[in-house]
Amino acid sequence: MEKDSSDTDPVQSARDTVFAMENRTEKVADNHVDRLAGEAVAIDEYTVLTDVTIACDSCGQHHEFGAFLDNGGCNCCKESVLHKAG
Repeated sequence: MEKDSSDTDPVQSARDTVFAMENRTEKVADNHVDRLAGEAVAIDEYTVLTDVTIACDSCGQHHEFGAFLDNGGCNCCKESVLHKAG
């Protein structure tokens, strides 16, 4: 039996976990808006969107979570991480 890549890749595991939470948050919010629409809140048609953004305190750059992982982190910190690892 072959292992799932998320079992061995910590980046993929983090991606899977966070994206699953985003999807769950969208569903929960959508259910609540559906329940409240027309009675407690005024809305006709809508879309619920979630987005996890990483804000680097060192440089102020904002990164969408998936792009942050794809990029290997924030560019301003990559050089210092590489120096520590080397």
